[in-house]
Amino acid sequence: MKDVALLRKRNLKAWVSVDEEVSILARYISQAEWEELKAQCTETILNPITNQTDIKEDMPAFRALLGERVVSDIVGLVDSEDLDDSGNVKPFPATPANIAMLMEEWTEFRLTVMGVPMSFERMLDLAKAQTTKN
Repeated sequence: MKDVALLRKRNLKAWVSVDEEVSILARYISQAEWEELKAQCTETILNPITNQTDIKEDMPAFRALLGERVVSDIVGLVDSEDLDDSGNVKPFPATPANIAMLMEEWTEFRLTVMGVPMSFERMLDLAKAQTTKN
């Protein structure tokens, strides 16, 4: 049986692999949340000459908002240009700016964020497996 309590509470989270080294802590998002984010990044413009409306979508802004809504942590990434006081490479933090950059520059990351967190069944399976493991 599938427990929908996590849907109601909107707190279904699971670690999702992007590749063999990188994982994200992703939150399930509903279709309504997806559409809400899309609407925030969509503008309807009336053409005064033709009297027709044009829809302009700001896809980079949508991907940034989606990434920020879905991703709460990242493991397995470092930035070799960001060193601590001892000269060691620091982990790459899951800041909104970093997530937006990854959404634009890394196809596998973007596809993972745009796909897995919208699959209730996949997220439930991942969460259940991780709970069982711990």
